[in-house]
Amino acid sequence: MAASQKGRGTRIGSASRQPLDARRVLVVDADAPSALLIRQAFETLGARVEIAETRDEALDVLGNASSPVDLVAMSIGASGFASRAILTILRRHHARIAVVLYGQPPPERTPKAAELAGAAAFVPLSTSAAITAAGARALSQAMTVRAILDARVVPTLLDHGAAHAIYGADPGDPFPLTFRP
Repeated sequence: MAASQKGRGTRIGSASRQPLDARRVLVVDADAPSALLIRQAFETLGARVEIAETRDEALDVLGNASSPVDLVAMSIGASGFASRAILTILRRHHARIAVVLYGQPPPERTPKAAELAGAAAFVPLSTSAAITAAGARALSQAMTVRAILDARVVPTLLDHGAAHAIYGADPGDPFPLTFRP
């Protein structure tokens, strides 16, 4: 049944589902304006989004068992320290969450396998659209930290440079397990 509303077009049937309906996303970014843009982009896809500016805030959100997180979108930032620490915790305690990293670390601090393994995607020089697209693909393909580590296959969402920096192999290729999850 079609219903027409003045100025709103015609809607057919029930409300259409968004790609990330009912998914809970945690955006970890110390830059508040960037985090807000990314939040808005995920919300337009139907996600419920929380922002954490620090590692401790992120861990508080992740520790809330009553409302589990499906995806962590995390800025690697200039140092990458917070994202590496959070990924270590995700590997040990929350391995059913998908992770997308974004940002532009300086070349001397390129991601390393032992620190960032488990990430489904790394989006350098990111736009909010690229980050949300990577997040939606990671969720639709069930690319959780645990699935990536168990498969020991480099996620195909990574470009060649990021795949080599993080896993030491091409996207889709097996990678050695060089750390303890």
